[in-house]
Amino acid sequence: MSTSDQPTVTTQASAHSDQNLFRVDRMNLISAIVMAMMLTLTVGHKPLLLGWFYIIPIGLIVWVLRSSTRVDDEGIHARYVFKKPVDLTWENIDGIGFGRSFAKVTTTDGSQHSLPGVSFNDVSKLAEASRGRIPDVIAQAEQASHDKVTIIHRDGRQVLVDADKAATEQSEN
Repeated sequence: MSTSDQPTVTTQASAHSDQNLFRVDRMNLISAIVMAMMLTLTVGHKPLLLGWFYIIPIGLIVWVLRSSTRVDDEGIHARYVFKKPVDLTWENIDGIGFGRSFAKVTTTDGSQHSLPGVSFNDVSKLAEASRGRIPDVIAQAEQASHDKVTIIHRDGRQVLVDADKAATEQSEN
């Protein structure tokens, strides 16, 4: 193998690992900067007394830049700001759940760990990065609803049924 081939292989490997790395949205940095600018107006009056308020935007910036979740062949690796990283193998993972905007992984022993940078919108990417170990429920639901029809009753209730069943119910009415 020639030395000119090595940079190409390295670039492909780094692009693949970036695809499996979930980070907190960098747009949160804008809110931290705006918060710091607004604090400057307040802190400017009594800097010795109110200067500690800058800890909040600095903490937000550190959280955005440091927190991440990496998915690879070994398992899921979560990196946090104020606690030590968590490395879970696929054998130890029982499932993944979503509450509000947070993703949590449940282990076989029942403990739960949050996954920084992963939201419900990332389910398809998470399924791809895990190579199918985490199912893509969005794609499965979309696939299952392709040959379905929504029946809306007069009271506003909606039912999703097969197209054949809907035709049968329509002919009965």
